[in-house]
Amino acid sequence: MKISKITSLIASLLALAATSGCTVSRFSTAEGKSFEIGRVSQIKVDMHKDAVTAAMGPPYATGVDLDGNTYYDYQYTVVTNSGVGGGIVVTGYSGGISTQGATMHVVFHPATEVVKTVQYEISGPDNYEKFSMGGTNK
Repeated sequence: MKISKITSLIASLLALAATSGCTVSRFSTAEGKSFEIGRVSQIKVDMHKDAVTAAMGPPYATGVDLDGNTYYDYQYTVVTNSGVGGGIVVTGYSGGISTQGATMHVVFHPATEVVKTVQYEISGPDNYEKFSMGGTNK
């Protein structure tokens, strides 16, 4: 009978040692200014700068490139890190990173203020659907 209690105690202590120090973490970092992802597909070459602002709202950043073209940058991305790790006897780490959101770079002709080029990148499966259906990310 005493051997059974000792065996049970040893097994419990080993299980405790194997899982002690385990951590679970998850955090998200957002960058940029939220905008409606579905509206990205509405921005076309030859659109006037005012029409772009009306459709997208104010840009996250603006500037002038080396060729003298004005540009607007729209960006909103959320990066989520998650993982599990640790243990005294059992060590290691398992985790992942996911990115959701969109970025868009619009270049305007300096004389006419119409769109010369539009480049965009959509991240995350939910956002692809919003982009193709014209939905929102808000």
